[in-house]
Amino acid sequence: MKEKVSEFFSSGTSIRMSPVQRDYKWDADKAIGLLENIQKGDAFLAAVSYHQEGDTEVISDGCQRITTLTLIAKVYGAFKDFFDDIVSGTSTYSYVNPRDTEAMNMVIKGKKDFGQLGKSKIVKNFRKIQEAYAADANKAATLRN
Repeated sequence: MKEKVSEFFSSGTSIRMSPVQRDYKWDADKAIGLLENIQKGDAFLAAVSYHQEGDTEVISDGCQRITTLTLIAKVYGAFKDFFDDIVSGTSTYSYVNPRDTEAMNMVIKGKKDFGQLGKSKIVKNFRKIQEAYAADANKAATLRN
């Protein structure tokens, strides 16, 4: 059993959403709400249910949370080895919905042009988290001056 968020995002680990999980549906308000709670130290991440299949964590409950944490981690530069493994093809990140899989993998690989996938909740929330990160960086720069 994993006790820390970082254990879900370790090098050599693949993540797959179980077929019983719904597509990623969180809107930007929920995604930013989780980010703000993490920043305040108030994040209640609740339980994530998963089972292990080799090096793959199959998420059966907590897809929305894990997906949003992945987006936050990507924007904030956390878990670099985990993301490098996906970019290199050593590990994978997948959903039942192939559009969600493609959108997340484009985010992880640092693509800028999402085409039609730019309308997906994954890409929209990634962009909102990027905006929040930029706003935090601007606030920090202002305070330093």
